[in-house]
Amino acid sequence: MGRRALGALGAAAALTSLTACGGDAAAPQVTVTVTVTPSTGKLRGARPPDAERSISGRRYDVGTIVATRGNGRSQVLVLDRWSVRGVEEEVVARDGVPIVPEFGDRFSNENLERLYDVPLGDDVRVVINSCLPAKDPAQEPGMLSRPATLGEFLSLPDRPDVVTILRYAGGRLVRLETSPVCPARAATTTAPGRATGTPTPTR
Repeated sequence: MGRRALGALGAAAALTSLTACGGDAAAPQVTVTVTVTPSTGKLRGARPPDAERSISGRRYDVGTIVATRGNGRSQVLVLDRWSVRGVEEEVVARDGVPIVPEFGDRFSNENLERLYDVPLGDDVRVVINSCLPAKDPAQEPGMLSRPATLGEFLSLPDRPDVVTILRYAGGRLVRLETSPVCPARAATTTAPGRATGTPTPTR
């Protein structure tokens, strides 16, 4: 075989070698599969805690305990913060509010997007308050208070709807009291056939 033939064969072999090593050949395709896992909050329709998850700087809070996480010393209550009608939020956070019998119109849930984590202190005191209706409609109702355990409060069947007043120390819960809700006020009768705020029907 002549030198030209040998040279041609060598060039062809070199070209084949380069192609096998990736020269001008297309790179193999790689398929990447991304798995998206929905969050627990979205699955259950629950609002996630606020990104800050902070009660820092507050001494008091008002709201409902809608959930809990963890247990023992690491247990955290999840608070849905409520507003107090006629009281600025800064005042509530600094001074709290008096715990008095109310008729379901004292608090409002204007915060529909955020929840807050409430870490527990070493010794949380819990007081369950209930309304003591007055025998005389002209008198204001009273309040019946009794100490309870945190477990007892969390076991209340209507607990997610019970408005509570919370007190913090060092960024942790130290006291929790329920707001005593009284039955709706009955209309005060001022004359036969006529009640305050209720028009007399005509015939």
